[in-house]
Amino acid sequence: MKDAEEKLGILSIKLNLMGNRGWMDRMFLVPGGKPVFGEFKRVGKPARPLQVHRRDQMELIGYSAYIWDSVEECLSTLKCHLRSK
Repeated sequence: MKDAEEKLGILSIKLNLMGNRGWMDRMFLVPGGKPVFGEFKRVGKPARPLQVHRRDQMELIGYSAYIWDSVEECLSTLKCHLRSK
């Protein structure tokens, strides 16, 4: 994943928000200046209701927030954000 991000010019940061449950745990800094937030789940494992709520909160105020269950899905999303800059 890290190599693919670097080829696209994307920086990723693993967030550790102790005491703040449900927030996305990855921030991707996409060229163009807008961060993309994401949460990885195991394949077929649903997001917890609080995670869905936090994602919806972020989207409501204009941030891009996703819950993925594969690296491929994540990379596809990030490539879309590169094209839209």
